[in-house]
Amino acid sequence: MLDIDLPDGNGIALGVTLRRNQPDLGILLLSAHDAMDLLLDLPPDVAAGWSYLSKTSSTDAATLVAAVRAAAEGRTTLDPALLDRVAPRAGSAVSRLTDRQYAVLRLLAQGLSNAGIGEALRITEKSVQNHINGIYATLGIDADPSRNPRVTAALRLLEETGPVS
Repeated sequence: MLDIDLPDGNGIALGVTLRRNQPDLGILLLSAHDAMDLLLDLPPDVAAGWSYLSKTSSTDAATLVAAVRAAAEGRTTLDPALLDRVAPRAGSAVSRLTDRQYAVLRLLAQGLSNAGIGEALRITEKSVQNHINGIYATLGIDADPSRNPRVTAALRLLEETGPVS
């Protein structure tokens, strides 16, 4: 768990160094500001397994525990409160998702498993997997074995959304 702003540097640079020395290490970034977009600049070789929470959201025990677990498991978790305040940019691939696919993608970006997404949306895990396959197809995420497709999808959500006006 790292604060983005450190007295002698920044948590992202420290996290990159730590990940390169311990590739399976999960990183949870905390910040007092909305800085989720900083995850977009991570070098590809260390981009998986990073999570981000605002310090406000990190005071919720369930949210914090979920983010720590997701990072430890190599998944990416984005702050749910901040995700509630964004919408797809017009013309983006994310804007072409169905409403249900977008809901699945937001929950995926919050670090939920397929079972957790199914429970939250009251659909079967098979339906969740079908929606995820549709998301990957719409976003052009292929089966590149060097990249985690869930992380790639979460990062695309970050890239292609902006504040709700």
